[in-house]
Amino acid sequence: MTSHKGDRGDQPIRWRSVAVGVGLTGLVAASFVSCEDNPDHRAVCADPQAQQRVDDDLCDDSDDDYAGHGGGYYWYYFRAGSNAPAVGERYSTSGGTFDSSSLSGEVKRGGVDAAGGTIKRGGFGGVHLSGS
Repeated sequence: MTSHKGDRGDQPIRWRSVAVGVGLTGLVAASFVSCEDNPDHRAVCADPQAQQRVDDDLCDDSDDDYAGHGGGYYWYYFRAGSNAPAVGERYSTSGGTFDSSSLSGEVKRGGVDAAGGTIKRGGFGGVHLSGS
């Protein structure tokens, strides 16, 4: 801080540093960015009988994991860094799992682009998808 004698007699005038405001603004912005989704696994809705990705609206968040038999639509989980198929495309049975209890870290159902692509963890926050 710099002091100067002003028109007030012997009372110094204090100048506040702009760096405090700029630093605080950066801290607040960083906290918003870090709140974005950044899961370790993402799920897409799938038809296990056809081994095909379907629209996420066909799955329900309260659905149980697929047990290896029966029909219907279930969440299929991919690790960050995996390649998710587009809606209507087949998925590799070695590329993920229907068993959410076997996963560690944060898991999110849905939110994968319908066009598919690589599921990437964000650097400071967020999940980024790139087309294949």
